[in-house]
Amino acid sequence: MTEWFFFPGVTPISANTYYGHSKQGHRYVTQKGKKFQKQIQDMITEEMKARKVLGEVTVMYAFGYGDARARDVDNGVKHFQDCIKGNLFEDDYKVQMVEAWKIVNCKTPFIAVMVIPVMRIDPEAFMEYCDEVYKERNPEAIERMREICQSKDKKRKRA
Repeated sequence: MTEWFFFPGVTPISANTYYGHSKQGHRYVTQKGKKFQKQIQDMITEEMKARKVLGEVTVMYAFGYGDARARDVDNGVKHFQDCIKGNLFEDDYKVQMVEAWKIVNCKTPFIAVMVIPVMRIDPEAFMEYCDEVYKERNPEAIERMREICQSKDKKRKRA
């Protein structure tokens, strides 16, 4: 069963706050980032861990902010995902799709996440769907997508 997991009272932090860069150009997690990680780790319950989704997943996020400042909706995704991987899903490389919303002027800031198992998409079935739905709107894009999917298929068959 898929459901939302809520992290109330958590203000999503920006990537610039979460990560720092050394003089040598290496990226590292800052003290504020480590504090954010600990806050999230402490909120992950055994019940959440018991519902971990294995295999490929879609992850849906809702980021609730206490004000209406301009923010990029994707700013919170990567570092929050790093905090929950291994607990709500296996690892980043298993994430096939991300969907994110931002909600402003919330009484209480929060982060909510839903992890959904992904079914494998057959490239040919996907192209048939695209042909049916989008061909009239953008035939050039559909033809390009068909070429890309077919070339990937040919490479897979050779290997």
